[in-house]
Amino acid sequence: FPVGSHGIVGYMINIFSVFSDWGLVVLRLVFAAIFIAHGWPKIKNLKGTGEWMASIGIKPGVFWATVVGLTETFGAALIALGLGVQFLAIAFVIDMIVAMSWRIRSGHKLVGGYEIDLLLLTVALFLVVNGGGLYSLDHYWNLI
Repeated sequence: FPVGSHGIVGYMINIFSVFSDWGLVVLRLVFAAIFIAHGWPKIKNLKGTGEWMASIGIKPGVFWATVVGLTETFGAALIALGLGVQFLAIAFVIDMIVAMSWRIRSGHKLVGGYEIDLLLLTVALFLVVNGGGLYSLDHYWNLI
């Protein structure tokens, strides 16, 4: 192994950088799958989701249930395709900040409470900053 100034570990880690664009595809797909799994039930039951949102102080409930359900379902599907990634990721940042704020105000702790929200917020922030990457429709259509 050629060993540079970073030693053999630095060299080996650099080898994996050739997969960074594929890693971003996987990140987008998993992120999207999680949100689609949570958004679709909201769309299927807008009335119930709206009533719950209103009960926790997010009013008008049905309006916000529709916004969140559509964003989480169809926005996530577009992120999976790599279309409008940075713009849509901003919506997910807001979504996760609201969700985390509610959990924290409700007394939830990090573990067993808002750790997944925090992780999804972090991924959304990463997508805002980095976009969809090489294997995205944004890149293919020169939208970024």
